[in-house]
Amino acid sequence: MQSRAGHKYLRRIPALLLAVFLVLVVCTAGAYSAVNIHHHCIGEHCPVCLNIHVLLALLNGFTQGLIKILPVCLAALVVLRAFAAPQPRKAWQPTPVLLFDRMND
Repeated sequence: MQSRAGHKYLRRIPALLLAVFLVLVVCTAGAYSAVNIHHHCIGEHCPVCLNIHVLLALLNGFTQGLIKILPVCLAALVVLRAFAAPQPRKAWQPTPVLLFDRMND
């Protein structure tokens, strides 16, 4: 039987794969643009120029989306943190030590 901790790690795998994918896209787009920036252009329908423009538009869209969504995500985290804050232990709630002492008496 698998523990709950195993399920927690399984839920992190898609997020990790997405993060790796985004990092690879950003790195390869930058590297491709840097390598081919001074290529021999054949004119208006140059496939290398088209790829560079698409990659730059992708990077620009990614950063613009990140700038727009980052404040929303931070605000959501602050609100969720406020609601998920641990509640202080009430005086009438027995602690495990008190329960152990009671069972020994």
